[in-house]
Amino acid sequence: HKRMVGATRAMAVEAEKRERRRLDTATFAARWGPLEPALTSWEEAIRRYLIAKADKRSLDHDRARLTWWQTFLVGRRVYYLQSLTPDHLEAAKAALAGAGRAPATVTRYLAVLRHLCQLAVRRWHLLERNPVLAVDWPQVRPPEIRIPTAAERAWLLRAAGRVLRPIILTALYTGLRKMAVMRLTAEDLRARPGRIRAQDEKGRKTVWIPVVPTLATT
Repeated sequence: HKRMVGATRAMAVEAEKRERRRLDTATFAARWGPLEPALTSWEEAIRRYLIAKADKRSLDHDRARLTWWQTFLVGRRVYYLQSLTPDHLEAAKAALAGAGRAPATVTRYLAVLRHLCQLAVRRWHLLERNPVLAVDWPQVRPPEIRIPTAAERAWLLRAAGRVLRPIILTALYTGLRKMAVMRLTAEDLRARPGRIRAQDEKGRKTVWIPVVPTLATT
């Protein structure tokens, strides 16, 4: 009581009211939890994401893109995850496009932020809804994928050196993506004779691909 006494009686009464409110709030929070949700900084949100996705092979790309988001949003005084709005995302899309980023690249930036916000909604319960779902994504034209002709395959193999030739042949006769081919080891060929053990792009699903005679003699 002596600490709350000020220069006037009115100041002492006001100080007592503040102290009673503080004690009432602390009592309520001790039993039912905080009255207001705690705000989550971008540093904390990214830290949680990296822990949740620790096994992801492309985590370095996610970290770089999330760091860009943190820098951009903090530069606009959006210090907390809960402060993110679709307007901020529209500004970010314009900034990425203005920096010469292709629509496919902008989509990847949005995708990693969408995944982070989805974790914040479903697993961490930090958001009520995902703001990334409220904006339009760039229209990305699907790449034109075609099978090289016999002449093109022959030209490619003639141009390849001794090291690249087996890598190119493996890609041609298995259909594996570049990083899946680069991850192959001798054990993947010996694990099951007649087949190659490979993993999908994210390295989570194992597939067994038959070894054609041309590839087997390489």
